[in-house]
Amino acid sequence: MKIDNSDIFNMDHAARDASNDTEYPEAFIATILRDKPEHKHLDVLTELLTRSSEIDERVASSISAAWHWICQNDLWSTRYESLSEYRKTIGYTETVRPIVQRHKKSELAKRSSMQTIFRYWKVPYDKALPISTRPLTWRKHLLSLIACLSKHRGHLESVLLLQESMKNRPERGRTRNRLMASDVQRALETLGIPQTRLATRESKESRISSHAAQSKGTDSGTEVGSTPSTIHPEPLSLPDTPLSLGVSLTQGLQTSKEPD
Repeated sequence: MKIDNSDIFNMDHAARDASNDTEYPEAFIATILRDKPEHKHLDVLTELLTRSSEIDERVASSISAAWHWICQNDLWSTRYESLSEYRKTIGYTETVRPIVQRHKKSELAKRSSMQTIFRYWKVPYDKALPISTRPLTWRKHLLSLIACLSKHRGHLESVLLLQESMKNRPERGRTRNRLMASDVQRALETLGIPQTRLATRESKESRISSHAAQSKGTDSGTEVGSTPSTIHPEPLSLPDTPLSLGVSLTQGLQTSKEPD
């Protein structure tokens, strides 16, 4: 069962407000469940998890973009003697670096999924769906699900499966005409692909891709994730369409100037 649009809207706000209630997390959860019937609690909390993950991804990409911008333009030099001094002042190692590294891993996972989609469907990920149903933003989880589908069914058959899955949404979710991760999950379920198996495969492929990129970056003396060619040396003619704030800002800013 899917929660309705008003609940989805509220989940966006709830996910953003969650950080303000970390001192009393149980009270926060109790508050968002207060007016919901018990049989909808799982749906509400599942939606919160999904929305929080999306918000976390957007925040991480913004923080990563900010750090790249500071390094690219030497903004630290206007107030500090060295970049090292600035890093110590902001607690870079403890606060910023983990977020930047997590964002890099997320981008590696996205690119791995894009490669997979192109390899099996022979079409770029952002051209694979009808314009009217293409997501406005391509999240890591959505891309990984589409990549999994591409391994099991051809392009045209997959498009039909996804269109049918969108028609089978709970009634109140049918007003949204953009593809969502839940649509792909339903399509995968009709093919009998367990989600645990998918998660294991996704995790393994992400680790392999991350390890390969790190080895490449170490050998060349270039920071991991600095350019698409560093991450994926195999030419696949992937499109330059930005994925999100993180990609559109950081891809053009990442250079060897940025310290690890």
